[in-house]
Amino acid sequence: MGYPHPPHDPYGQQPTGPHQPPGYPPQPAAHLPSYGPQPGVSPYGYQQPAPPPPPPPPPRRSNLPLILILAIGLPLVLLGGCTALVFSVGDDAALPARERIEPSAAMTAGPTATTEAQPPSVDHQAAPETNRGEPEPEPADEQPSAVPVGRPLTLEGLDPALKVEVQVVKVFDPATPDNLFMKPSAGNRFVAVEVTLTNAGQAAYRDSPSIGSTLIDTEGRQYRSTFATVREAQGFGGLVSMTGTDTRRGALVFEVPDGVRLAKFQLGLDSGLAPQRGEWLLN
Repeated sequence: MGYPHPPHDPYGQQPTGPHQPPGYPPQPAAHLPSYGPQPGVSPYGYQQPAPPPPPPPPPRRSNLPLILILAIGLPLVLLGGCTALVFSVGDDAALPARERIEPSAAMTAGPTATTEAQPPSVDHQAAPETNRGEPEPEPADEQPSAVPVGRPLTLEGLDPALKVEVQVVKVFDPATPDNLFMKPSAGNRFVAVEVTLTNAGQAAYRDSPSIGSTLIDTEGRQYRSTFATVREAQGFGGLVSMTGTDTRRGALVFEVPDGVRLAKFQLGLDSGLAPQRGEWLLN
Protein backbone atom coordinates (compact mmCIF):
# COMPACT_ATOMS: atom_id res chain seq x y z
CA MET A 1 0.00 0.00 0.00
CA GLY A 2 1.61 3.31 -0.98
CA TYR A 3 1.60 6.57 0.98
CA PRO A 4 -0.18 9.52 -0.47
CA HIS A 5 2.16 12.41 -1.58
CA PRO A 6 1.48 15.92 -0.22
CA PRO A 7 -0.27 18.16 -2.56
CA HIS A 8 2.09 20.19 -4.81
CA ASP A 9 1.78 23.93 -4.53
CA PRO A 10 2.18 25.53 -7.93
CA TYR A 11 2.97 28.97 -6.39
CA GLY A 12 6.12 27.88 -4.55
CA GLN A 13 4.63 27.61 -1.03
CA GLN A 14 5.55 24.95 1.42
CA PRO A 15 3.49 21.79 1.32
CA THR A 16 0.89 21.34 3.98
CA GLY A 17 1.99 19.51 7.09
CA PRO A 18 0.38 16.44 8.57
CA HIS A 19 -1.48 18.51 11.20
CA GLN A 20 -2.83 20.98 8.68
CA PRO A 21 -6.06 19.85 7.25
CA PRO A 22 -6.47 20.07 3.58
CA GLY A 23 -8.06 23.18 2.23
CA TYR A 24 -6.28 25.64 4.56
CA PRO A 25 -3.90 28.13 3.09
CA PRO A 26 -0.28 27.01 3.28
CA GLN A 27 2.02 28.46 5.98
CA PRO A 28 4.58 30.97 4.67
CA ALA A 29 8.29 30.31 5.03
CA ALA A 30 8.89 33.47 7.13
CA HIS A 31 8.56 31.56 10.43
CA LEU A 32 11.63 29.42 9.58
CA PRO A 33 14.81 30.32 11.42
CA SER A 34 17.46 32.27 9.44
CA TYR A 35 20.99 30.89 9.29
CA GLY A 36 22.61 34.05 7.80
CA PRO A 37 25.20 36.22 9.69
CA GLN A 38 23.71 38.11 12.64
CA PRO A 39 25.16 41.41 14.00
CA GLY A 40 27.42 40.82 17.00
CA VAL A 41 27.44 37.07 16.52
CA SER A 42 30.22 35.19 14.80
CA PRO A 43 29.51 32.49 12.25
CA TYR A 44 30.58 30.00 14.90
CA GLY A 45 27.92 31.02 17.40
CA TYR A 46 29.85 32.95 20.12
CA GLN A 47 29.42 36.64 20.96
CA GLN A 48 31.97 39.05 19.33
CA PRO A 49 33.57 41.77 21.56
CA ALA A 50 32.52 45.36 20.92
CA PRO A 51 35.14 47.64 19.19
CA PRO A 52 37.09 50.06 21.49
CA PRO A 53 35.85 53.66 21.63
CA PRO A 54 37.89 56.30 19.64
CA PRO A 55 40.55 58.26 21.62
CA PRO A 56 39.54 61.71 22.87
CA PRO A 57 40.84 64.72 20.84
CA PRO A 58 44.01 66.45 22.20
CA PRO A 59 43.34 69.50 24.36
CA ARG A 60 43.87 72.85 22.69
CA ARG A 61 46.68 75.05 23.93
CA SER A 62 45.55 78.28 25.39
CA ASN A 63 47.17 81.59 24.38
CA LEU A 64 46.12 83.19 27.65
CA PRO A 65 49.67 83.32 29.22
CA LEU A 66 51.13 85.03 26.12
CA ILE A 67 48.28 87.57 26.09
CA LEU A 68 48.82 88.31 29.79
CA ILE A 69 52.59 88.80 29.30
CA LEU A 70 52.04 91.23 26.43
CA ALA A 71 49.28 93.08 28.27
CA ILE A 72 51.39 93.56 31.42
CA GLY A 73 55.00 93.75 30.09
CA LEU A 74 54.50 96.23 27.23
CA PRO A 75 53.12 99.04 29.43
CA LEU A 76 55.97 98.44 31.93
CA VAL A 77 58.62 98.79 29.21
CA LEU A 78 57.07 101.99 27.91
CA LEU A 79 56.75 103.39 31.44
CA GLY A 80 60.44 102.62 32.21
CA GLY A 81 61.66 104.36 29.03
CA CYS A 82 59.65 107.50 29.83
CA THR A 83 61.01 107.53 33.38
CA ALA A 84 64.65 107.27 32.18
CA LEU A 85 64.07 110.13 29.74
CA VAL A 86 62.64 112.34 32.49
CA PHE A 87 65.62 111.64 34.77
CA SER A 88 68.15 112.40 32.02
CA VAL A 89 66.47 115.72 31.22
CA GLY A 90 66.39 116.62 34.90
CA ASP A 91 70.10 115.84 35.36
CA ASP A 92 71.03 117.98 32.37
CA ALA A 93 69.07 120.90 33.78
CA ALA A 94 70.78 120.49 37.17
CA LEU A 95 74.30 120.84 35.72
CA PRO A 96 76.00 124.17 36.43
CA ALA A 97 76.19 126.72 33.71
CA ARG A 98 79.97 126.26 33.23
CA GLU A 99 79.53 122.58 32.33
CA ARG A 100 76.88 123.08 29.71
CA ILE A 101 77.87 123.14 26.10
CA GLU A 102 77.28 126.64 24.83
CA PRO A 103 78.47 128.18 21.58
CA SER A 104 81.72 130.09 22.03
CA ALA A 105 82.51 133.49 20.67
CA ALA A 106 84.69 131.96 17.95
CA MET A 107 81.75 129.86 16.78
CA THR A 108 79.25 132.75 16.73
CA ALA A 109 81.65 135.26 15.20
CA GLY A 110 81.99 135.81 11.48
CA PRO A 111 84.76 134.62 9.21
CA THR A 112 87.05 137.43 10.42
CA ALA A 113 87.05 136.14 14.00
CA THR A 114 88.90 132.90 13.10
CA THR A 115 92.52 132.75 12.08
CA GLU A 116 93.73 130.20 9.59
CA ALA A 117 96.59 127.96 10.75
CA GLN A 118 99.69 128.35 8.61
CA PRO A 119 101.10 125.06 7.27
CA PRO A 120 104.53 124.22 8.65
CA SER A 121 107.42 125.05 6.43
CA VAL A 122 109.07 122.15 4.70
CA ASP A 123 112.83 122.05 4.40
CA HIS A 124 113.47 120.41 1.06
CA GLN A 125 117.21 120.25 1.74
CA ALA A 126 116.81 118.12 4.87
CA ALA A 127 117.46 114.42 4.59
CA PRO A 128 114.32 112.27 4.32
CA GLU A 129 113.31 110.62 7.55
CA THR A 130 113.68 106.87 7.58
CA ASN A 131 110.95 104.57 8.78
CA ARG A 132 112.12 103.41 12.20
CA GLY A 133 109.35 100.80 12.49
CA GLU A 134 110.60 98.67 9.57
CA PRO A 135 114.01 96.97 9.62
CA GLU A 136 116.48 98.16 7.05
CA PRO A 137 117.13 95.66 4.24
CA GLU A 138 120.32 93.71 4.56
CA PRO A 139 122.90 94.48 1.90
CA ALA A 140 123.33 91.80 -0.72
CA ASP A 141 126.52 89.78 -0.89
CA GLU A 142 129.00 91.97 -2.67
CA GLN A 143 131.05 90.47 -5.45
CA PRO A 144 134.72 90.57 -4.43
CA SER A 145 136.69 93.02 -6.51
CA ALA A 146 139.53 91.88 -8.77
CA VAL A 147 142.84 91.36 -6.97
CA PRO A 148 146.35 90.85 -8.30
CA VAL A 149 147.98 87.48 -8.63
CA GLY A 150 149.20 86.18 -5.29
CA ARG A 151 146.39 87.62 -3.10
CA PRO A 152 143.88 85.03 -1.76
CA LEU A 153 140.09 85.38 -1.85
CA THR A 154 137.57 83.43 0.26
CA LEU A 155 134.65 82.28 -1.89
CA GLU A 156 131.25 80.98 -0.74
CA GLY A 157 129.26 78.18 -2.37
CA LEU A 158 125.55 77.56 -2.71
CA ASP A 159 125.63 76.21 0.83
CA PRO A 160 126.61 79.05 3.23
CA ALA A 161 128.67 76.53 5.20
CA LEU A 162 130.86 75.90 2.14
CA LYS A 163 133.78 78.34 1.99
CA VAL A 164 137.08 77.92 0.13
CA GLU A 165 140.11 80.20 0.13
CA VAL A 166 141.49 80.49 -3.43
CA GLN A 167 144.91 81.92 -4.30
CA VAL A 168 146.39 82.30 -7.80
CA VAL A 169 150.04 81.35 -7.35
CA LYS A 170 151.47 81.85 -10.87
CA VAL A 171 150.51 82.14 -14.55
CA PHE A 172 152.52 80.31 -17.25
CA ASP A 173 152.05 82.01 -20.63
CA PRO A 174 152.84 80.22 -22.85
CA ALA A 175 152.88 76.73 -21.29
CA THR A 176 154.60 73.69 -22.79
CA PRO A 177 152.38 70.65 -23.59
CA ASP A 178 153.21 67.55 -21.57
CA ASN A 179 151.52 65.12 -23.96
CA LEU A 180 152.47 64.72 -27.59
CA PHE A 181 148.91 63.75 -28.51
CA MET A 182 147.30 66.80 -26.80
CA LYS A 183 148.82 69.88 -28.40
CA PRO A 184 147.19 73.24 -29.14
CA SER A 185 145.81 73.77 -32.62
CA ALA A 186 147.75 75.70 -35.21
CA GLY A 187 147.78 79.36 -34.33
CA ASN A 188 146.93 78.72 -30.64
CA ARG A 189 148.92 78.35 -27.42
CA PHE A 190 148.46 76.88 -23.95
CA VAL A 191 148.18 79.07 -20.84
CA ALA A 192 148.37 77.48 -17.35
CA VAL A 193 147.09 79.14 -14.17
CA GLU A 194 148.36 77.52 -10.97
CA VAL A 195 146.00 77.95 -7.95
CA THR A 196 145.82 76.79 -4.34
CA LEU A 197 142.50 75.73 -2.71
CA THR A 198 142.04 75.63 1.09
CA ASN A 199 138.82 74.53 2.79
CA ALA A 200 137.76 77.38 5.11
CA GLY A 201 134.15 76.41 5.95
CA GLN A 202 132.20 73.81 7.90
CA ALA A 203 131.01 71.83 4.85
CA ALA A 204 133.13 69.47 2.78
CA TYR A 205 134.36 70.65 -0.62
CA ARG A 206 133.79 68.25 -3.51
CA ASP A 207 134.04 69.81 -6.96
CA SER A 208 136.05 70.05 -10.17
CA PRO A 209 137.81 73.46 -10.25
CA SER A 210 138.34 73.31 -14.01
CA ILE A 211 134.56 73.45 -14.67
CA GLY A 212 134.06 76.71 -12.77
CA SER A 213 137.15 78.51 -14.15
CA THR A 214 137.25 81.08 -16.98
CA LEU A 215 140.00 83.04 -18.72
CA ILE A 216 139.17 86.51 -20.18
CA ASP A 217 141.27 88.53 -22.65
CA THR A 218 141.49 92.28 -23.08
CA GLU A 219 138.74 92.22 -25.74
CA GLY A 220 136.25 90.57 -23.35
CA ARG A 221 136.35 87.11 -24.96
CA GLN A 222 136.10 84.11 -22.61
CA TYR A 223 137.93 80.78 -22.77
CA ARG A 224 137.13 77.53 -21.00
CA SER A 225 139.72 75.17 -19.54
CA THR A 226 140.86 71.99 -21.30
CA PHE A 227 142.00 68.54 -20.14
CA ALA A 228 145.54 69.13 -21.39
CA THR A 229 148.55 68.92 -19.10
CA VAL A 230 151.71 71.03 -19.16
CA ARG A 231 155.29 70.58 -17.96
CA GLU A 232 155.42 73.72 -15.80
CA ALA A 233 152.79 72.58 -13.21
CA GLN A 234 150.81 69.51 -12.33
CA GLY A 235 147.03 69.53 -12.82
CA PHE A 236 144.31 68.65 -10.29
CA GLY A 237 143.53 65.40 -12.05
CA GLY A 238 139.74 65.88 -12.13
CA LEU A 239 137.59 65.90 -8.98
CA VAL A 240 138.87 67.51 -5.75
CA SER A 241 137.55 66.48 -2.30
CA MET A 242 138.50 68.36 0.89
CA THR A 243 137.33 68.16 4.49
CA GLY A 244 138.42 70.15 7.51
CA THR A 245 141.28 72.49 6.56
CA ASP A 246 142.73 70.47 3.66
CA THR A 247 144.66 72.20 0.87
CA ARG A 248 145.02 71.26 -2.80
CA ARG A 249 147.33 72.79 -5.48
CA GLY A 250 147.12 72.35 -9.22
CA ALA A 251 147.16 74.02 -12.63
CA LEU A 252 144.24 74.87 -14.91
CA VAL A 253 145.14 74.84 -18.62
CA PHE A 254 143.50 77.02 -21.31
CA GLU A 255 143.96 77.18 -25.09
CA VAL A 256 143.91 80.71 -26.52
CA PRO A 257 144.83 82.20 -29.93
CA ASP A 258 148.35 83.51 -30.48
CA GLY A 259 148.72 87.25 -30.05
CA VAL A 260 145.79 87.52 -27.57
CA ARG A 261 146.53 89.50 -24.40
CA LEU A 262 145.00 88.09 -21.23
CA ALA A 263 143.24 90.34 -18.70
CA LYS A 264 141.45 88.35 -15.97
CA PHE A 265 141.04 84.91 -14.45
CA GLN A 266 137.74 83.92 -12.75
CA LEU A 267 136.83 80.97 -10.51
CA GLY A 268 133.53 79.99 -8.88
CA LEU A 269 132.52 77.13 -6.56
CA ASP A 270 129.90 74.45 -7.23
CA SER A 271 130.97 74.13 -10.90
CA GLY A 272 130.55 77.88 -11.35
CA LEU A 273 126.90 77.89 -10.20
CA ALA A 274 127.61 79.82 -6.98
CA PRO A 275 126.71 83.51 -7.32
CA GLN A 276 130.06 84.61 -5.88
CA ARG A 277 133.09 84.42 -8.17
CA GLY A 278 136.69 85.36 -7.52
CA GLU A 279 138.58 87.49 -10.06
CA TRP A 280 142.31 88.07 -10.48
CA LEU A 281 144.10 90.57 -12.73
CA LEU A 282 146.67 89.07 -15.11
CA ASN A 283 148.31 92.23 -16.54
